[in-house]
Amino acid sequence: MISEHIMETRMTLQEFRNQMPITEECIYFQTGTASPTPGEVLEAVDRIMRFQSRYGPANPEMREQLYPQVFEAKSKLASLLNTSSEELAWVTNTTQGMQLIVRGLSWKEGDE
Repeated sequence: MISEHIMETRMTLQEFRNQMPITEECIYFQTGTASPTPGEVLEAVDRIMRFQSRYGPANPEMREQLYPQVFEAKSKLASLLNTSSEELAWVTNTTQGMQLIVRGLSWKEGDE
């Protein structure tokens, strides 16, 4: 299985900082464009990439293992944001999300 479980624990600020080695040397404020990736995220991405490398990204087993985790994560995020999971969309970055919104509007002459 790609992941044994999805963590249910709450994390203190110090525990979160410990996930990013850069915070051992400084206080990291730059989050507008990019930020350090927490260790747990790196480990999860590494597991998925290794699975894809061995079996291929379009492997049905990949979907069977990954999709339930994706839907569970989306459900938890929706609960945190007090909305439904149908109102959320996974996007690569903020720019892609904003483009989806802007291109989905019915613009008329004079709209700004």
